[in-house]
Amino acid sequence: MQPFTRFVAHGCLLAVAAGTLTVPALARQLPTRPVRNVASSTSGLSPADVERKLREGGRLPISKSAPDAEAPAPPLGVVAPPNDDCAAAQPAIIGTVAFDNQAATAQASDPPFPCGGGGAPFNSLWYSFAPGVGGDYTIDTCGSTFDTLLAVWTGAACGPYVNVGCNDDACGLQSQLTVSLLAGTTYRIEVDGFGTATGTGSLTVARVGGGPVNDNCAAAIVVPPNGPFPIRRAEDTTLATTEATDPLQSCSFLGPDQNSHSVWFRWTPTTTADALVETCGSDYDTVLTVYTGVCGAFQEIACNDDGGSPNCAVALQSGVSWRAIAGREYFAEVTRFGLGPAGNLVIALDRGVALPDNDDCGGATPLAGGGPFPIAGNQSTAGATVAVDDPVHTCTGRADVASVWFSWTPAAAFNATFHTCTSNFDTVVAVYTGACGNLTEVVCNDDSAVAPCPATLQSVVTWPATANTRYLIQVCAANAGPGGQLNYSLDCVALPQCNVNLNLPDFVFQTADVQATAAGVPAGGAYQWERIQNGAGRVNLVAANNQATVTGTQASGALNDVTIRVTYTAPNGAVCRADRNLTVVRLELTHIKFDHKGPNRNLTDALNIRKSATEDLAHTGNGVGSGEWVSAGQAEAARNEPALYVANQAVTVRVRFKIQPAAITSARIGARAQGTLFAGVIPQVVRFAGGRSNPGYVEMTMDQRTPNRIDKLQGQLQWYCNQLNGGPVDEVSRLTGPHTFYVVLGVPQSPWYGSERQHPWVSALEFTIARAGTLQNNTIPIAASTITTFVHSGFGLKYDIATGACRYCWSGYGQVDFAFSSFINRTSQIVNCVDCAAAISTMMNLVGGTSQYLFLQPFGYIQRGNLIGRGDCNNPFIVGGASRVIRQLCLGVNCVTDIVAPFRTRFGNHAFTIMNGGIYDACVGPHLGTETPLQYLQGAIDFSTYWEWIVSGGVLNIYPYNTVRVY
Repeated sequence: MQPFTRFVAHGCLLAVAAGTLTVPALARQLPTRPVRNVASSTSGLSPADVERKLREGGRLPISKSAPDAEAPAPPLGVVAPPNDDCAAAQPAIIGTVAFDNQAATAQASDPPFPCGGGGAPFNSLWYSFAPGVGGDYTIDTCGSTFDTLLAVWTGAACGPYVNVGCNDDACGLQSQLTVSLLAGTTYRIEVDGFGTATGTGSLTVARVGGGPVNDNCAAAIVVPPNGPFPIRRAEDTTLATTEATDPLQSCSFLGPDQNSHSVWFRWTPTTTADALVETCGSDYDTVLTVYTGVCGAFQEIACNDDGGSPNCAVALQSGVSWRAIAGREYFAEVTRFGLGPAGNLVIALDRGVALPDNDDCGGATPLAGGGPFPIAGNQSTAGATVAVDDPVHTCTGRADVASVWFSWTPAAAFNATFHTCTSNFDTVVAVYTGACGNLTEVVCNDDSAVAPCPATLQSVVTWPATANTRYLIQVCAANAGPGGQLNYSLDCVALPQCNVNLNLPDFVFQTADVQATAAGVPAGGAYQWERIQNGAGRVNLVAANNQATVTGTQASGALNDVTIRVTYTAPNGAVCRADRNLTVVRLELTHIKFDHKGPNRNLTDALNIRKSATEDLAHTGNGVGSGEWVSAGQAEAARNEPALYVANQAVTVRVRFKIQPAAITSARIGARAQGTLFAGVIPQVVRFAGGRSNPGYVEMTMDQRTPNRIDKLQGQLQWYCNQLNGGPVDEVSRLTGPHTFYVVLGVPQSPWYGSERQHPWVSALEFTIARAGTLQNNTIPIAASTITTFVHSGFGLKYDIATGACRYCWSGYGQVDFAFSSFINRTSQIVNCVDCAAAISTMMNLVGGTSQYLFLQPFGYIQRGNLIGRGDCNNPFIVGGASRVIRQLCLGVNCVTDIVAPFRTRFGNHAFTIMNGGIYDACVGPHLGTETPLQYLQGAIDFSTYWEWIVSGGVLNIYPYNTVRVY
């Protein structure tokens, strides 16, 4: 046995007390994480606490005389957080703020934590909190990614400090404490990691007992519908919070935002009127928004940040005005702009003069569809307004004013007349079809020249009304004149019956020509032909107006059935009409399954994949979880998920179709590839029953094999049909996608498919193929070399020259747990050899390789080589001499020292990867599979000073790790 004072584990420096250990005893130190300094006293911590802190990379109590307890400075070029010092403490809020202390430092003036074993801070952050209301408050860092310490201080500014509370572990390894705080007193909150632990997290402050009663939408205060107006309310919103489901306010100064401290009110007026809500008199900066809808699914009506009401003396308060419709429920939300403190809210609701209930198109007064006729009525239009979406009249060239609305759906076909003959103001009347905001004018009149009120300022409109068609009738005051007493009348005469035969095909696609002939109608009159298409209005077929035969073209892109209409006007003025529905074939794809056969490694369809380490794809399919495309409007949510294929395979998909009309029993369907997709679909006859494919999912074969390379392919599939019921038709097409197909060279190997969670991730494929540069690689050795080179020099990683500790791995004998999802996001730039070996093995096996992770113990001094992110190096660590004065030796090209230097450091062990007998190492080198294990070791280890070799009796122990798990 050899005495020793230092040992490097997992490529990392482990400082322990001087003593004597055998090589097996050294092995028992693995795989615990490194500790900077262990004091002789544990300050009351149990042995279990000590072991847990060691394994979590934390800090044990450090004696004041230990000179190496100084926190490391941030890496060069990394800027410390703005609240790194107490003097720059960030204001905390009632709620949650995120933080990241990975670049934070400690100041000499920072007070030591009185909990968690004590000791000076290492990576501290500071917050200030001045509660508006005194009482008990809970402060925590629960949910953070690392072991935290938390303390609350009071006193004069930043020292001298008086501790109010401190906690180490409460919610797992994170911290939580409840303290009594005084209103108006400023407290300092200090957050740090246990030991040198760093990471991301969140600080939450909450008052014990909660916020106001209307703190969330579901608990909105109900405002009386009828006043008396104005209705005022005052409340304290200091403890109001923000819900995750709260909507974004569109008028926030810096763009749509949730802001903070939301409170809610709801109001359902019984009469239509202009309404005003304002926050004048509040003592904080408000944002005010009015919505309709339901909690979690709102439509914003009006929003104001600053200066929305002329009644507010303070510009930072808000006001909104809008047209409040009778019977409609409105929600008002008041938030505090940004993340500052709230305070005393004063809110008021006022209502203007009541408007006619039919002032807007959406509130149109219904008239009886079947009479009896005439239908007469009257109302005052005083106070009526013009809405922003009121249409412009063709008969005046303007929208006119003081509009009121009526709706009428005739029970039969009529010649209809609507007039305002005895009204006491100048009227304009217009009739429309369609939906409010998207109307099509049928007829319009300003000043009548015909009976029953010729040569007056009142209006008369007459039109042929179609049975079961909803008409909207608008009456306005002409020009800018006021409204008045409106007297109106609707009279109707039934149309004569017509015997019209229209000769049309049974089915057409959207580009087919149609021919129609009318017969059996009286001679000598005039014909008007029209095509009426659902959702697109009426189009004249002008080619043969006033003739008994017409040829027209169905509009390209139409997806709905159409009606061909002929209107005949006899010489005596009688009008008759005939319609013939024309059935337009609608072919729809509803689902495409890429993984339809289920098993993980079925090469004739897509392999099972996941979205990420923590997220499944939305696909429910057959339950095994690969890609699927689903169109909108299905029972399931629309989705467009990628698929993973193995290279050079003939593959199939399963597709589900709908077709209308339901009388169609078969269709020949195929698909062409667009974009970079590798293949379309071979056309085949699909059977239909009741308008749906039978069987529901039809298995179809792609017309090309998958590419013989690693690839990412994107594009659409253009599906086409050119036969119906066994007969040819003009081709119709539909697009699906855009689809994304990933291709790898073989079925992914371990760690992939070790469990449901380890099905290959889309995020991992995107990283390995697009980011790591394996796109277009056509052999496993080329892909392995590309991946190793990328990890070594293409991802901005640097070796941990302080401790050599893992950042993404936790290893035990025979198994490595690799945080690949964190590696993809590069949550740490610093890595060690275990991280590098796990990364390249994981990615090589993802694209179809069969690499294995190896662990060599002992290792010793390294030969000169290109150390990841550090350059030319044979001395990888920051070390201290007998005086424990830290010297940094590994900065760029200054990483090489004399082989007999007393401060030269060594590896205790090393990790790398083997595949097909060749060694791949992204940590030092890189080594790209061209060396056998013996060649690699002879070139990598400096045997001239190989201390570990001597200790172990000249035996190199290489441990193949059978399992690498990713998460």
